[in-house]
Amino acid sequence: MIGGNIEILHAIPGRVRLRVGGLKRDPGSARGIQDRIADHPGVRQVEANPATGSVVIHFDPAAGPPGAFLRQIVPEHVASEWEAGPARALNGSSLGFAPAGRIAGLFRQVDRRVEATTGGLDLKVLLPVVLFIFGMRALLAPKKKLALPTWYDFLWFAFGTFVALNRPAIEERADQPGRSSPRINPTPDGD
Repeated sequence: MIGGNIEILHAIPGRVRLRVGGLKRDPGSARGIQDRIADHPGVRQVEANPATGSVVIHFDPAAGPPGAFLRQIVPEHVASEWEAGPARALNGSSLGFAPAGRIAGLFRQVDRRVEATTGGLDLKVLLPVVLFIFGMRALLAPKKKLALPTWYDFLWFAFGTFVALNRPAIEERADQPGRSSPRINPTPDGD
């Protein structure tokens, strides 16, 4: 049995990162959790890190979505919130009871409605696009009636917002086999 709270930090098909309460600074618990999860069918690799208190599970994507797969591994922590996505505690104390959780829930609801209305475009795409359009408008047709940010501010906001809202998808794409990483690794001799 895994004790303490379990929080989904990141989940994509075939990989999930959890924060497990009571795991931090406890190598014995980390080994026990790692051994218990590794014995489950469908698990390809488990990494329990007592320094961070997190567990990364790589599993067969054919086993289903991360929430359903986790329900099989740790049934004692079954909660309907697993299907709601990352950053939700699985011990009954959800973000929905805190003001920040209610606000985040409101934006998730708006995002789903926007996606349904636009046929697939969600706020993660539309918000940066709108900022980009404002930036281009300010660049091509400057009007000094309102004190608005300059065109390059809008373009920078568009880029930063897109990257921040789509970071998991960007990282997932960069981690795919056969794709070169955009990271720069300098050589030891400075070349």
